[in-house]
Amino acid sequence: MKMSSIDLNRPTCKCEAKRCVLVVDDDPQTSQDHAQDLRDWGYEPVVAEGQGMKLLEDARAKARRHRCRVAIVDMRLFDADGDESGLALAGQLAPTVCVIVTAYGTLASTNRSRRYDNIASFFEKGDDPDGLIGEVHNAFEKFCPCSLEVEGPGYDELLRRILRDSPEARPDEIRCALECLYRDENPRPDENLHPDENPKIEKLHLVVPDAPYPLQTTATAPARSAVYIAEPIRADRRPCQREVVKVAERQKIEREAENYKRRIKPFVPAGRCARIEDRGHSVVLWNIGAIRYTNIARDNRQLFRAWYAHASSEQVTRALEDLFSATLGPLYKERDGADSQSVYDYYIAHMFKSDFESRIHGYCADHPDKLNAATLLGAALMLRDPVWWALKHRGQSSFRSRWEALTHGDLHSGNIFVDEHCETYVLDYERSGPGYILRDFAELEADIRLRLAPIAPEQLRLLYALDLALLAPTRGSTEPQPPIWRRMRGLDSDAACELQKAFEAICVLRRLARELTGELDQMNQYYWALLMETLISVLRNYSDVEASAKAAAINRARLSAALIAERLAAWNSDWPPRGWPRPEDLPERSEPPTVVEPDEE
Repeated sequence: MKMSSIDLNRPTCKCEAKRCVLVVDDDPQTSQDHAQDLRDWGYEPVVAEGQGMKLLEDARAKARRHRCRVAIVDMRLFDADGDESGLALAGQLAPTVCVIVTAYGTLASTNRSRRYDNIASFFEKGDDPDGLIGEVHNAFEKFCPCSLEVEGPGYDELLRRILRDSPEARPDEIRCALECLYRDENPRPDENLHPDENPKIEKLHLVVPDAPYPLQTTATAPARSAVYIAEPIRADRRPCQREVVKVAERQKIEREAENYKRRIKPFVPAGRCARIEDRGHSVVLWNIGAIRYTNIARDNRQLFRAWYAHASSEQVTRALEDLFSATLGPLYKERDGADSQSVYDYYIAHMFKSDFESRIHGYCADHPDKLNAATLLGAALMLRDPVWWALKHRGQSSFRSRWEALTHGDLHSGNIFVDEHCETYVLDYERSGPGYILRDFAELEADIRLRLAPIAPEQLRLLYALDLALLAPTRGSTEPQPPIWRRMRGLDSDAACELQKAFEAICVLRRLARELTGELDQMNQYYWALLMETLISVLRNYSDVEASAKAAAINRARLSAALIAERLAAWNSDWPPRGWPRPEDLPERSEPPTVVEPDEE
């Protein structure tokens, strides 16, 4: 085999990574020969050691530990006739790109290798060793052929977040994942063409979506982006369509790509969901992965949580009706009766945080079973602590009728885009799949109550008034009576309009839940789902959030959850209970505590 005419010293990628090459051969001397040749050409060899299965195990471990981008793998690792163990191992080393070395290559084995996208080529034993180095170089270009420069405030935030949340990740791996997303569309330019004739993307500018919650004084933690707007910049400066990219742990990206293919693509209209194309738009490396969404980040679209602040009540209603009827409606059409698992146990089993249950027990060990709401509302009111109450009364969340259907699974205002026509588009399918049929509705309602409704930390009487009204109905067909906002002292007209908008949005959301799921004959099942969604905010670790914002977020969620618990506990009694203060009698401002307990580890 003749070596390609190629400059082996030319850098293959801008991501400042070691050029590690894994060497896997059952003959130690051959392995050392390959290693020396690699060193002579400036590569860093990583030699797998052992015999038989131990050799294979060591190869897999070292490929991941050293994040080897390329491997040289002998076809026969057990030295038996017909043995193709090296071919099978190469498929298991993905994303490492492999060069298969063999003296027994056949057309049949070449065809079998095509099932593995990460096998780059075959090299015949006995050929010029420099030819093998040429194949290694080509394999590096197959792994990450572009010289894309990644920049922007979104990239800086992404690095900080991933490196904090995923200890095994490294900056070069994050950068390479983003470059690989554009690998198929950004080949190295043809050197015979003028630079202006090469449609090369030279930069990828990442920005944080313009997606704040409505007010900086809102009692919630600042929104942390999980996705970023990607602005490709071509060498000829011709405009490129903006896209959305997401970087996360490898397992999360694999799960999301599979969920999109099986759960979202067959049901959600193609124009209403962020598409993940079959090839090249989902990349998994050793520790992290990345997704490139298409058809979503148009200039006339905003994330729901940013759009909501300036939208009218009528526009919010139109967007919610579109979201659940046109966009997600097909998911809920096929439903099945669930097992005997209670609503409480469903959330324990399916929460995206595996330590949700342990957090509940840890909280109960550190807190009393009563919540003194005096500091939050400025009036004497002792409530049941919602975490304690949910744990002790979890058996009451079992219902004869509890249905499951396909759900989005993570439906909050940061995973929904809205355009100027109030049409909606969804993304982020990591938790999509069969689930509790009311979960999407309850999660979005909790987001409106706790984050979108602009209630300042010192004005939790507004949350109290909103919740008293919304928790009154016992049946989904009963519309809650709107609170009389004008009776509340010190409340200006703008604040009253914002509260009315949140109230009307939740009423529409519940009507859609009843129409699309057939549930809500009895609202206590829905309130249980709403309680569990609210407890998530009570128990969340608010990392990188200042103490006052963290305290405000927890206090708001804890008060709302306590009111839901009180409603469920007094299901057959008057609501609100006699003796509770009226919202209009509460002081205009209260002084909530700013010190909260440290995060559980």
